[in-house]
Amino acid sequence: MKLALPKSLAGYGFDKVLPVELNDVDAGHVLPSLFFLVVSEGRTRARRPNDPRALSQYLDAMARHPDLQGFADAAGRRSLERLVRGTLVTMGTSGRAHRDEQILSLVPYSLLSYRSGFPYEERRARSVDRVLYHTLLRAAGSGSALRTLFAQAFGAGLLLGNPPTLDGRYDGTTPLDLLTRLSLLFIDGLKPTPCGSARSTVLPGASPAWFDAIGHDLFAWLRVYAPRMPRQALIRHLVTLINLEMFLFSRTVTAAVTALTRQPEQLPPALQQPFAGGAPPLYLDFTAVPHGASQRLAQQAVRRDIEQAREFFGASQRLRLLDRYWDKLAGSPRTAAPLAQLYAGEPHGPAYLQALLRLEAHPATTEAVDARAEQDIDSILDGLAGDDAAARALWAERTAARGAAPLERLVRLVVEAQEGKAMTAAMLWFADTGGIERADGILQGTRAARTTWRYEPGNDLLAVLLQLVAARRHHDAGLAPHAPLAPLRLRDVLAWLTQRFGILIDRPPPDADGAEHHAAARDNLRAMLARLRQMGLFSDASDDFTVQRIHPPYARAAADREE
Repeated sequence: MKLALPKSLAGYGFDKVLPVELNDVDAGHVLPSLFFLVVSEGRTRARRPNDPRALSQYLDAMARHPDLQGFADAAGRRSLERLVRGTLVTMGTSGRAHRDEQILSLVPYSLLSYRSGFPYEERRARSVDRVLYHTLLRAAGSGSALRTLFAQAFGAGLLLGNPPTLDGRYDGTTPLDLLTRLSLLFIDGLKPTPCGSARSTVLPGASPAWFDAIGHDLFAWLRVYAPRMPRQALIRHLVTLINLEMFLFSRTVTAAVTALTRQPEQLPPALQQPFAGGAPPLYLDFTAVPHGASQRLAQQAVRRDIEQAREFFGASQRLRLLDRYWDKLAGSPRTAAPLAQLYAGEPHGPAYLQALLRLEAHPATTEAVDARAEQDIDSILDGLAGDDAAARALWAERTAARGAAPLERLVRLVVEAQEGKAMTAAMLWFADTGGIERADGILQGTRAARTTWRYEPGNDLLAVLLQLVAARRHHDAGLAPHAPLAPLRLRDVLAWLTQRFGILIDRPPPDADGAEHHAAARDNLRAMLARLRQMGLFSDASDDFTVQRIHPPYARAAADREE
C-alpha cells in the first residue's frame, strides 16, 4: 500500500528552516549562476537565449573566431571538440530517459561565465547560488561593492556588461592564461543572457546568524586571498570553501532544528543571535590509519549525522505543517488574537519557529490545530489507491497506534509517504557537499558504501581551513588586504575551528571521553602537524601550544612575492 499525498501536503523542503534544497549539487556548476547574480546586482535572468543542446553550433562559432587558428578543417574541428568537452564545459543529459545530451555548465575560468546563462535549469543550483549571493551581499554592504570585489578577483581583462543586457567581453589586451583565453573564445559564440527587473530573494532559514557567518567567511577570504592567489587556484579553492560552508551549515541547522522540536522553549545556541557557534562536535581524522581509534571516531561522527538527518526530516515536516496552519488560523477571528500574542513579528526566523511549536499546546489553538490535522489525515487516507476500505482502516489504525495527537499522526503519515525519496536526496547532498571521493572533501570513503564514510580531510581542505582562519583574523583586525599574513598560533587555530564549526582535532567528542580516545586525539594532532610540515606550513619542534606557530598559505600578496 503506497501513500499518495495531496499536493498541498507533499514536499521535502521548507525554506523557513533551511534555505537550500537537500539534493545533489555541484558547487562548480553553481559559480556561473552566482556570478550572474553578482554582476546583475541580484537581478534574475529574464530569458535564456542559449540552447544547452546546441554544442555543435557553439563549436562552429568558436572555430571561426578570428583569434583562433588551425581548427578550420575536419581534423581541427574534432580536436577542438575534444578540447571543449574535456576542459571548457560540463556535459550531461536531459529528459526522463536521459538520452539527450546538453551543456550542464561552463567550467568557471573567469567571471564572464555568467554570460552564458548556464546552468539552464536553475533548480540544479538547489538555491545555493541565491544563498551565497545574499549572505555575501550582507557582508559587502551593497551590490556594487560585491560586484567590485568579484571583478577584482575573477574579472581580469574583462569589460563587464551593465543591466539589462550584461554583454561583457574580453578587453583584447590583458595577458591571460591559456584555458581562460580559450574559455572566453567559446563564450564569444554565445548570446549574452539578459537580466530582468525582478530581484532574487531568499530567507535566511532557522539560523540567521549562521547564514550571515557564511557571508563573513567568504567575503573575508575573497578580500584577503584574491590578491595572493593565481586566479585558477582561487576559483578551485572557492569551490572547496563553498562545499565546506554548505555542508557545515546544513549539518548545524539540521541538528539545531531537531533539538528545537524536542524542547521548543529552549532555543539552541546555533539558532541564537548574535552568532554563538552551536555546531555539534565534528571530529576530523588526520591519521588515515585504517580501523584505528581516530578513524573510528570519525566514522561514528558520520553515522550520528546521518541519523540526525533522518530525525530532521520529521522535525522539518512538523514545522512545515504548523506553518501552513498558522496562515489559516491567523485569518480566523477566533484564533487571530491568540496568535498575535504568541508571535507578532515576520513569519520566519527562529522565534517564529518557536511560536509554531507552541501552537500544539496553546489552549486557544490546540483544538483548531487538531481539527485541521484530522482533516488532512482524512484527505490522505481517502486518496489511497482504489479506495480500498481495508487499506484505509489499516493505515488509520497504524497512525493512531503511533501517537494519539492528530498532528503527530499526520506527521507520521507525511514522513512515511516521503521519507525514502527525501533521504535519498539528502544523502546526495551530504555526499556532494561533503566531497566524497574528491581530494578536497571533508568526507572520505566509497560513495556506495556508507559504512566506509568518515570525516577525513585531505591536504587541499586542510589548506583551505587554514586560509579561512588567517583571512578572518586578518580581515576582522581591519588590516589591508595586501598586508602580509601573520603566523597563526596553533592553539588559536584549534579554538577558532571549534568555535566556528564545532571541529575537533586534538580532543575527542564529549560522548567519547575515554583514555583510548584521548590518546587517539593526541596522535591525530601529531598527524595533522606532520602534514603541515610536509606542506611547508609548520616547522616548530616545541610541544607548547602557546609558542607553536602555523604559517598561512600564500602569506604574502602576489605582487610582493614577484618583487
